[in-house]
Amino acid sequence: MTSGVVTATRASVPGAYVGTSGWSYPTWRGGFYPSDARPKDFLHHYAERLTSVELNTSAYQLPSEEHFTGWAEQVPAGFRFAVRMPRLITHASRLGLVSTFCERARLLGDKLGPVLVVLDRKRDDGFLMLLRDSLDPDLEVAFDFRHESWAGAQVPVRVFIVSVVFPSMKSPSLANATSAKGAMSVMLSPAVNVGSLAVPPTVDVPLWTIHPVTGMLAA
Repeated sequence: MTSGVVTATRASVPGAYVGTSGWSYPTWRGGFYPSDARPKDFLHHYAERLTSVELNTSAYQLPSEEHFTGWAEQVPAGFRFAVRMPRLITHASRLGLVSTFCERARLLGDKLGPVLVVLDRKRDDGFLMLLRDSLDPDLEVAFDFRHESWAGAQVPVRVFIVSVVFPSMKSPSLANATSAKGAMSVMLSPAVNVGSLAVPPTVDVPLWTIHPVTGMLAA
């Protein structure tokens, strides 16, 4: 267990990134963020400590081009955004918005990680096929199937998104950072299937290993 300022934790497995679902949490001030941190600087401070984040605001409203370019400018090389597809597409089936969404996500440049497609609707293979055909073929896509009817659904590219609930949060520096969600997200590229994944040094938890078949984490 170390003390002091939390520093960025690089992936101990190539292609593995550790991050949270969002960064705009004022309650993180005084722990994960400096006490006097301004909301516009939250992402900058976040990127000094973790290497990826789920951009979930895009699920509720498609951000402007200026937002995407601005976010990319605030993070260092090697940082990755997992951009969630708008609910207007995944829930309301407005597939005509897919091309616009992909174009804007691409403004993140080399900071763009996987596009996160969350499907909690009942299984619809026809919709899935149309959605896949509408996607930019050069994008990496993570399908998050949240309805049991999707069991066994086949997708050409799968990026595992798992949540790690820490059993012990003794560090005040990171305890505040996880209090809103109670977990940290771990993005794994298709190439990652086994190894140990380091967690931030101020968190009193064991190293986690990635199951060689499922891609899930286990202590």
